Amino acid sequence: MKEENQAVEDTAVAENDFTDVAREGKNSKSYSYTEEVKGLILNSLADGTSVLLKDREGIDYIKNCDSGTTYQGTNQLYLKQFMAKEGHTNPYVMTIDQAQNMGMWPFENKKGAVINYYCKEGLRYKFDEYPIVDGVKDKSKEPLHKKGDFKLDAEGKNIPGYEYNYVYNVKDIDPNKKHFRRFAKPDAEGRKGYMEISSDAFIVNPKPEPLKNPYAKTAVSGLAYKAQDLNDTNEIFKQKVSEYFNSIITGSKYEGWKPTPTQVKELQTQISDVNSPFFKNVNEAFYIAVGNTEKLKFIQTRREEIAKGIPIEESATQKRSRAM
Repeated sequence: MKEENQAVEDTAVAENDFTDVAREGKNSKSYSYTEEVKGLILNSLADGTSVLLKDREGIDYIKNCDSGTTYQGTNQLYLKQFMAKEGHTNPYVMTIDQAQNMGMWPFENKKGAVINYYCKEGLRYKFDEYPIVDGVKDKSKEPLHKKGDFKLDAEGKNIPGYEYNYVYNVKDIDPNKKHFRRFAKPDAEGRKGYMEISSDAFIVNPKPEPLKNPYAKTAVSGLAYKAQDLNDTNEIFKQKVSEYFNSIITGSKYEGWKPTPTQVKELQTQISDVNSPFFKNVNEAFYIAVGNTEKLKFIQTRREEIAKGIPIEESATQKRSRAM
């Protein structure tokens, strides 16, 4: 997926710490990305199934098997919790479009996890849009906008912004008895991986070794955000999230969080607030955990620019993003 460019994902974090992407679901009901992500994280803490509550060890982060994207920040935490809830241990995912391009499709009744990303080039139409006649789409006419077309503003310019997509665990994709092409971009040494197909699911089998960890040079075992106030539940949460991120990236031991019922309730109240710094905290926790101080400074600089009213077109961070 072209929009999943990790160079501009930093801009996305800086532009909107409290992302709430309105999206259309079944029966045209409007869903909230924010509510879905926060809900899963908070509910799992309350019912004792949160990945943050369990001791763990070993490298195990969610990655897109086709694009090679390693999901960051909130996306990574949400995907880890979603896959745990669905009982998946395979860390590879793909979008419906990626599966469809290979002649495949998710098995019936399998659930996808929503991810949020920033479209630097501009938002696109997800479906053909037809004229409305008497309140009904008239598909006998030419579509007003075709799937994949850019959405334009009044001046005819592309509209950059947040978008969403669904990703599915590879074991939930029906191979339809077709051979799978090689996946992901080559790493620094030019190595590629490939997938073999078992009787009913994919077996990820990279050769000659797993794709290179994108944070191998910066992530140090044990590196994580340190809570500034141990009486502040939000601060403790941020530290545990950072420790968890460091563990799944470096493989270091992680000691599961043991919050009190009071702390869980406090966190539910705080994070549920529309002005909660939930996304900000999780994303910062991630960049600290992987040792990427450059990206952390990048985000902080853009936030300062936003506070000063500097538009994205004149942003120093945007110039850096274009150069990446």
